[in-house]
Amino acid sequence: MDIYKQYEHVCEQASIDDNIFNTFKSIPIYKQILEHVTYDICISNYGFGEFDKNIQDNYVDKVLKYCNNFYIIYNTQRVHDFIIDLKNEPEDPKSGQFNTLYYK
Repeated sequence: MDIYKQYEHVCEQASIDDNIFNTFKSIPIYKQILEHVTYDICISNYGFGEFDKNIQDNYVDKVLKYCNNFYIIYNTQRVHDFIIDLKNEPEDPKSGQFNTLYYK
């Protein structure tokens, strides 16, 4: 079933079931269809690299996947898979051993 059919089904269910209606905005298909947005640029100066992997994964899924451009300075040696393939260069001036600018 494509996402629009899924959304239509959820809408139909919400029209006849108060529990579904009351939680409609928390249903993933609602967010996928109606709250899908893009961002012109996402900037992170050191913060993203300091999150644990679970928070990074969540941030990638909810924010970075929808960014048209990135400017991320990473300050840890372990780089998230989503970030590692972006263009990169050493931070200049270098303020830490592993600091690298990733951008798109």
